[in-house]
Amino acid sequence: MEKAYVDDTGYRLGARISYYRNLNNGTKTGGIPSQHRTELDDRGMLWRVAPARDLHPDEQASLQQLTGPELGTAIVQLIEDEGVTQSSIAAALGIHRSYLNTKIK
Repeated sequence: MEKAYVDDTGYRLGARISYYRNLNNGTKTGGIPSQHRTELDDRGMLWRVAPARDLHPDEQASLQQLTGPELGTAIVQLIEDEGVTQSSIAAALGIHRSYLNTKIK
C-alpha cells in the first residue's frame, strides 16, 4: 500500500500504516504499546510489505555524494520507501549500524 493511499471514506490509511510501521521498526521514536501492536496484529497488519534489500551500487554512489540534511532525507527515503536495510546503508557510508539507527531516530 502506498503512503498516499486514501480509503473510500477519505481516511489516509496509507499514511497511518506507514506511521505504525515506522514506530515498529524504530525509524520513529516512541514505539508501539504491546496491546496496540497486538490489536494491529489481530487485524492482519503487515509490518513489512516486501523483504528488505541491500543498497544498490548506484544508490551507494549517490549517497556518498550527499551531506547534511540531504543525506538524512535520502537515507530515510531509502529505508521507508525502498525497503533498504540500515545495515547496507551503514556499510556503504562506513559507519556502524547502531550509530545510523541513533541518527535516524
